Amino acid sequence: MMSEEVSFREDLPEGCPPYDAISVKDGTVLYRLVSSNPPTDADFDSWRAQNPRTPCPGGLCEVQGQGVSVHDDVQVSEKLKKLSKFRGSEVAKLVLAGDAGKIKKTGGKAHYDWWPFADYDIIAVCEVVS
Repeated sequence: MMSEEVSFREDLPEGCPPYDAISVKDGTVLYRLVSSNPPTDADFDSWRAQNPRTPCPGGLCEVQGQGVSVHDDVQVSEKLKKLSKFRGSEVAKLVLAGDAGKIKKTGGKAHYDWWPFADYDIIAVCEVVS
């Protein structure tokens, strides 16, 4: 039997998500800075979707730029919220199901890149916590 083609929320280049990204496990709790309360779909756009014509900043490869940045520690998100470029942001908590997409630990402490599946309802599984 042939496996069904998986589609992601955003059009991804070849090799994205990377081969070592894993499937999200049921009950995975992650946090993301969002600009609105309640969050909207746009709050879960990747860096690349938000900056379509800008070269990736130093240290960020295109594959990472295509992922949604999330944290597994609310304190990390809370600290980021204090930076001037994130001033006015809220921290959203996501409780993901196993059909949420692919994820990979990247970057600094507690940081992950997440490539959500196209049919995953992100808004239904998130709430602003601060």
